[in-house]
Amino acid sequence: MKKFFIALLWVPLSVVAQTKNVVNSTGVFPKIDKVDLFEKALAVHAQKYHTGNWSWRVYSIETGPDAGGYLL
Repeated sequence: MKKFFIALLWVPLSVVAQTKNVVNSTGVFPKIDKVDLFEKALAVHAQKYHTGNWSWRVYSIETGPDAGGYLL
């Protein structure tokens, strides 16, 4: 039981000790008629500048007041 509590206390320290943890999110709302152009430009930009250590995850907002936007 003692080892369990020590392990439980160790988890937050190990998470903080990791390197290269950068989290940032930006909401982008392209015009309706420019969505295809936006997606193509975003893909080209991500492939050119955001590979290796700096990678992107892009999510589309499907519901809610911000529907039709993207989270970068």
